[in-house]
Amino acid sequence: MEKTFAARLLCLGALLLSGCCEKPCVGPAVMPATACMPVREPASAMIAEASTPASAPAEKATAMVAEADLLHRRFTLISLDGEEIVAKNRERQPAIEFLEGMRIAGSGCNRFIAPGKLENGVLVAAAPFAATMMMCMEPELNRLDQVVPAMLEAGARVELAGGALILSGGGHTLVYKASDWVR
Repeated sequence: MEKTFAARLLCLGALLLSGCCEKPCVGPAVMPATACMPVREPASAMIAEASTPASAPAEKATAMVAEADLLHRRFTLISLDGEEIVAKNRERQPAIEFLEGMRIAGSGCNRFIAPGKLENGVLVAAAPFAATMMMCMEPELNRLDQVVPAMLEAGARVELAGGALILSGGGHTLVYKASDWVR
């Protein structure tokens, strides 16, 4: 059975959107549908790595995060206070992005955007946030709408470790994994 042009185009689009793939989706060979599935590191492994104490070996240590490390990057939330976050709908996976001019855009139940600044490893977003105002059926998404803005307004300590972005402050720790739109 020969793969049609439309199927190859769809596969290529999935590859571009996912940013990673075990095998290329183009070429003369017919590829199984799973060839375009993104490779996903288990969230539990990233949470464990991000939770490694600061007294861990030097190879785990990271330099102070700079704006250039965050600018034009997107991260999806994998845990809140050590509890894994799994969205019922992939399009609703909570995320945070760092846009031009260090604007911070994010989503939980609602989407928000706010001007931000990073100084001495602390990320602060200026209030008021521009945000949508919906109520979601998932309580953890509604909780994020309270936790994330409060943490960012008060100032969140920022770390990058092993492909994870860790924001901590106000008694909470958020662990995000890199999920840039384009790699």
